Amino acid sequence: MDPDSFIRVTNMLQAIKIFIEVANKLTDRDIKYLEQVVDCMKGGNKYRGSSG
Repeated sequence: MDPDSFIRVTNMLQAIKIFIEVANKLTDRDIKYLEQVVDCMKGGNKYRGSSG
């Protein structure tokens, strides 16, 4: 493996590790907010600013 590929692969593995660590800490409330973000990105339900 050439040095540039090694760096890219290592960076990707580090990013995946961080993603997994953060995902494991998400609460049900966090998931609900993420679902609202997905809806907005899809152009579906617009965020209404409600906190519950």
